[in-house]
Amino acid sequence: WHRMFPRLVAYQKKHGSANVPRNYQDDPKLATWVHRQRISYSGTGLSEERIRLLLSIGLVLKHHEITPWDEMFRKLVAYKKEHKSTLIPQRYKADPHLGMWVHNQRTFYKTKTLSIDRINRLESIGYVWD
Repeated sequence: WHRMFPRLVAYQKKHGSANVPRNYQDDPKLATWVHRQRISYSGTGLSEERIRLLLSIGLVLKHHEITPWDEMFRKLVAYKKEHKSTLIPQRYKADPHLGMWVHNQRTFYKTKTLSIDRINRLESIGYVWD
């Protein structure tokens, strides 16, 4: 456990989220470990200390609570890592859903309908509003 948790922390710092996809090809052992933590949590097999540590880096222990917004944010973080920018065209051919999502975040921001938490998360990765 103490060898895997630092790997999860590194993943969180790199991707902006601790929610490792089950099919994460770069580190399948980490993906499996995170899945097992969720299973242990649901059966109360995790100590309070381990739960606290996992929650402290933003791991969603109840996988069904991961929202589509979180998944799109994870895609945006990956895009920024590859392209060094959060400026994605609205008609982004490689991922049209991501292009529209980014456009919608700007619209929600301008109309003041985007939550402070989401604004802060986007700004934490250098999101460009204009």
